[in-house]
Amino acid sequence: MTATDAITHAATKEPTRQRVVYEDAEAFDFLRDDWLELEQRDSRCGIFQSHAWLSHIWAFEVDPHRQMQLVTVRGADGRLDAVMPLVTEKRLGPVGVRVMRFLGRGFSDYQDILLADDCDRDATLKLLADWLADRMERLDLLELTKLQEGTHLWEHRHQLLPEEMPRCMSEAQADDQSRYFPIETDFDAYLMSLSKPTRKNYRRYWDRLNKAHSIQLRTLASSRGVDELLDELVRLHQNRQAEKGQRGMFRSPKRIELFTRLFKALLDEGTMRLHVLEVDGQVYNLELVFYYKHTATAYNGGMDHHPEVAKHSPGFIAMMKIIEEAHDDKQLTKFDLGQGNEDYKRHIARYIQSLHRLSCTRSGLRSRLDQGCHTLLAWAQQNAVVQRLYFGVRPKSTPGVISGDDGEGQG
Repeated sequence: MTATDAITHAATKEPTRQRVVYEDAEAFDFLRDDWLELEQRDSRCGIFQSHAWLSHIWAFEVDPHRQMQLVTVRGADGRLDAVMPLVTEKRLGPVGVRVMRFLGRGFSDYQDILLADDCDRDATLKLLADWLADRMERLDLLELTKLQEGTHLWEHRHQLLPEEMPRCMSEAQADDQSRYFPIETDFDAYLMSLSKPTRKNYRRYWDRLNKAHSIQLRTLASSRGVDELLDELVRLHQNRQAEKGQRGMFRSPKRIELFTRLFKALLDEGTMRLHVLEVDGQVYNLELVFYYKHTATAYNGGMDHHPEVAKHSPGFIAMMKIIEEAHDDKQLTKFDLGQGNEDYKRHIARYIQSLHRLSCTRSGLRSRLDQGCHTLLAWAQQNAVVQRLYFGVRPKSTPGVISGDDGEGQG
């Protein structure tokens, strides 16, 4: 189950710092209490590095061609000081391109290691760096994505992946972004920080929707009675993604089952809320928002684009009402709209956070094949013919809403 490496004091032979690598799912149960304590000791830990998130996300990763590596470091006092959640996988079938990446890459908006604020950083990072350097001897590519500039890994990238790593080439580049805003005063002050057209649209749409229909806004913070709403979320999300020419996150029965289990667990643990907008007794918009360590993070959602309601931009209204509710929560200091640069985010959040990709590649034919395959797939997924024939999605349609104000979650 484990591979252990310790720095030992020469005189007493007592371990002062220990690195342990866990390679099976039982580690999540074994590390749970220590992991939760580490979350509190790491001021930069976000929802996507939490035990609650990653212990469930591992279920999506189970595959004969993938191997989990939870690289942990304990200090001299025995406390857990660091966790680096990684997965090694083989790509391109028989060619066997060996790639290491973060656990949950396709599901987490942001990724990072966990590192305690009060640990000996240099010693802890050296143990992690030594393990990565040794591992690169058996890899073709180390690919770490969705790194915010304030993350541990981005700050300490030169210590963890030194440029002089033998026979390897390191590269860092920006490949996405997210938007956010600080929650400083009250909702009225936030509205005044937006552009005049955005404020005007919000008030006009809200007034028109209220006059034409019966509106109900609900926030659910437990898993009791959410089964039908989660079914509706799946339906609305998949319909909307098909309209945009994309597959959507609930594209298989297995995914639906696993996500349902994950969302229920997060609701009961108090780190997620389900926001519902009903129009004339029918659900027209659902948004999943995480609430973790003073930050609200919009993750995903679904919206009905019935023309009679879509013309009032219910998605935009729903997101604004969620933001208004967040301003009433005195524990929150930041609202994050999540990964992606959708048009509507530009209207309601002015702060931009770049997301970086950090890669370390060994020279060789297999690495070049993987890079070529990645480029080809990126092109194919944006090609209308491929989307229609392979992914089975409909061409992108134009709903009856004002561009940039549909308020749909990241997806």
